[in-house]
Amino acid sequence: WGEGLKDAFKNLPFLIYAGAFFLFTIGFLAVQRVLPYWAELGLDGDESTITFLLIPFILVAVLSYAVIPILAKFMHMKWLMFIALGIIASGMPFLYIIGKANLEPFWKTIAGMVLFGYCGIGQAIIYVMMIPMLGDIIDYDESFSGERREAVYNGLSAFIWKASMAGSILLASQSMSLWGNSVENFLGVLLVGPLAGIFGLLGMILIAFYPSNWRENTG
Repeated sequence: WGEGLKDAFKNLPFLIYAGAFFLFTIGFLAVQRVLPYWAELGLDGDESTITFLLIPFILVAVLSYAVIPILAKFMHMKWLMFIALGIIASGMPFLYIIGKANLEPFWKTIAGMVLFGYCGIGQAIIYVMMIPMLGDIIDYDESFSGERREAVYNGLSAFIWKASMAGSILLASQSMSLWGNSVENFLGVLLVGPLAGIFGLLGMILIAFYPSNWRENTG
């Protein structure tokens, strides 16, 4: 285990994958944590508004599952992940824009539904590509070590997930603590969106360095 752990931290594809996934998850989960506040304060809605937001998100994500395997035949998983992170990074800042817009609650909710439907595309790509990308990383490790070490990489991925959950709590709570989450001042809720977008952008930049041609170089 110790040898495998040491090799994992020398595995460039894994380090890129881990960093990008860590950054994306912090931002995305932070948005989930402030979603009830955003629905109530940013959209002038209530708890039922969250249901309306999640319906297009889930529907678009499910429909995307049928298209993603087709795209994967023509595009490397690296670029699919790049596109997915780009969707998340470009979509999340609209939490601020919609929340600040001078619109009726009905139209704010419609705008929120469109936004979540858009982000559902990116989320679907990430969920579909995560496992194949991790498999590619394990293959990369095997090409040098001669061993299949799924347990090491699955364990490290689970640890990264837990760490990103902690980071998302910190991001959401600090934003609301510093800039407010009350009816009079809910800037801290709205700013989680742009902050999540920045984390998504950083993950997007990082995944661009994922080595897509390592098999040819080691073949």
